[in-house]
Amino acid sequence: MTFEEFERMAGAEPELNCKSIFKVEMYFIGLWDMNDNGEKIAPYVESTSLDLDVPEVYYLLTFEEAKKQILSEQAIHSDSFHSARVIELPIGLPIHDEEYLSITVFDKNAEVTFCSRFPTVEGLTDAEGNDVDTTFYGYAEKDMPYHEGEIVEVMDGENNVVRLGIVVDTPVSLEDNWKHGKETGGFIDVLDRFRIMIDNDICQYFGTGFILRPSFPVSDNIKKCLKKWYKNRPDEGSTDFAGLLQFL
Repeated sequence: MTFEEFERMAGAEPELNCKSIFKVEMYFIGLWDMNDNGEKIAPYVESTSLDLDVPEVYYLLTFEEAKKQILSEQAIHSDSFHSARVIELPIGLPIHDEEYLSITVFDKNAEVTFCSRFPTVEGLTDAEGNDVDTTFYGYAEKDMPYHEGEIVEVMDGENNVVRLGIVVDTPVSLEDNWKHGKETGGFIDVLDRFRIMIDNDICQYFGTGFILRPSFPVSDNIKKCLKKWYKNRPDEGSTDFAGLLQFL
């Protein structure tokens, strides 16, 4: 197999034989910081976090209906609208948390910033009843959604907070997966997540569907703080057990 053939195989969207429903999660800014005059302070001037309201959730029958709902809400609440996700879920199949058929992320302007058509649900079949290969082989380097050292937002759904962070590690790229396959005879089932510093001593993995570029301008002081985190990030030579799992 050549790299070009591997790239075509990795990029082929599986044809699924199942009905689906679309879950819409819309997030709105819940609490603005205020100055002494009672005026709103722009986010990310003094703080690296932003409070959100409990998300509004809808279940719709088509992606077009889901997108229409998002565009409508963003137009009405453009000041407080933060982001939205459309999560395609299978009907009649068991699923676990954070499993989906596809996921699409919309930013503050209701524009699509990320779209994954690689399902994470097991037990899927095609029209002929054959098992569907849902292996994710990684992003091509030119298509990597975020890059090491980039400032991003991450969604903390449990606490309804968005936090600024800085990317420390990216998923295995398609090119590196190809090299690994040539050396070992087997390709990696890549975990679609990025390792991000959200504090000066806290690194966590976040699925790509929970990451956005900053919704508001980041002040120079905050940028310096985040760059300092990155400069003092954990030793690249240390053992990263979560990352190591991708190679097992």
